Amino acid sequence: MAEHTLLFERAAKPLNELSPGSVFCFHTSPDTTIDALRRWARPAD
Repeated sequence: MAEHTLLFERAAKPLNELSPGSVFCFHTSPDTTIDALRRWARPAD
């Protein structure tokens, strides 16, 4: 499953663009949550 994490995030990207302010990201364990957020989350303006 971990090998598909980036694929899932790329598939969810259009949802992120259509729903401003929401971010969908995926992690493989609690230890990778911060990495997932860093890949996609951006600071608010």
